[in-house]
Amino acid sequence: MNFRDGIDEFIDAQTGFWNDATSEERRCKLGTIATRMEKLYSKGKISTLDANLMTRRDIQEFLKSMKGSRLETSTMKKYLQLVDQYLQHFENYSAMHVRNNAGLSVPLKGIEHLSKEEALIVMDYIDGLPGWNGSIVRGMIYLAYQTMARPSEIRLAKVKDLDIYGRRFRVSNPKGNGRYADSEWVQLLFEGSVDTLTRYLDERERYLRNRNIESDWLFPRLHDGEVGPYTLKSVNAKMRKVSEATGVQFTLKTWRATVATWFCEYDSDLLQNVSDELRHKCAKTTDMFYARVRKASSGKTLTRYSAAIDVSTNRSMAHKRCRERF
Repeated sequence: MNFRDGIDEFIDAQTGFWNDATSEERRCKLGTIATRMEKLYSKGKISTLDANLMTRRDIQEFLKSMKGSRLETSTMKKYLQLVDQYLQHFENYSAMHVRNNAGLSVPLKGIEHLSKEEALIVMDYIDGLPGWNGSIVRGMIYLAYQTMARPSEIRLAKVKDLDIYGRRFRVSNPKGNGRYADSEWVQLLFEGSVDTLTRYLDERERYLRNRNIESDWLFPRLHDGEVGPYTLKSVNAKMRKVSEATGVQFTLKTWRATVATWFCEYDSDLLQNVSDELRHKCAKTTDMFYARVRKASSGKTLTRYSAAIDVSTNRSMAHKRCRERF
C-alpha cells in the first residue's frame, strides 16, 4: 500500500472517533508527510513507500529529515505520532519503536500573540476589504477576536449559533465534542466591535439572496455548485494574504491566544475567567497556558527595569580610543 494511497482508508477507519475538523486536519498533515516521504524515496534515503513494508530505518530517516529541516520539536513529535498511528493501521509497528526512543520533549514556549498595535493594523486593513472574500475574512477574524474560539469552531458554526442580541456565540463543534466536551455558549467580549459582526450578517444575507442560495452555515462557501463550510486550508490561505498585505504574521488561531494573553497581562487574577472562556479541559492546561504567557512577556518586564542595572552605558571613551589605535 503506497503511503499516500492509504490515507483515505485510514481516515475513513476513524469514523466515529474523530470529528470532521480533526479528520480534515489529519488528512492535510498526512499529505504533507507523504510529500516528505516521496522526496526521501526519490533520493534513496528510504527503502519503500509501501506503508506495510516501511522499516524502522525508514522512519529514522524521516525523523532525521525533519530535524534537518529544523522543524519545531512540537511539530516533529506530532508528525511522528501520526505516522505511528497511520502505520499501525496497516499492522506495521516500526514507527512505534522510533517514537519511543526519539526522546522528543516539547519545550515550554511563549504564546505567539499579536500586540495591540499589530491587531489594529490588521483590523484597519480588513475593515475596508471589498467583496465576499472581504466579508468572510472580516467576519471570521472579528468572531475569533470576540470569542477566543478555535478555527474549527468558527468554520463549522451555523448561523443560528451567533446571537447578536444576546451578545453570545454557541460553540457547537468544540474540541473533544462527544467525548469530553459538549456545545456551550460563550460571550461576545467587546461591545465596540459587535457592529462588525452585524455588518457581516447583513452582507451574508445579501450574498445568499443574490445567488438564490439557502444555507445554515454561518460562513457558507459556494464550491462546484455546492454550499458547505470553508476548509482549514482555504481559511489559512485567506489569512496568509492578509498577513502578506499588512506585514503582520498571524493565523485565525492567533486571535485566541492574543485576547487571552491581553486579559492575563492586564490582570493575572482574571486567569480563571480566561480559562473558562477558553474552555480548557483541566486546571493543568490553564497553568501551562499561564506559564507560557509569563514567558512570552518576561522579556518586556525585564526591559522596564534594565536601565537600573545596565553598565554598558558607562563604558569609558578610553575603550573607543584603544580600538581606533588597534
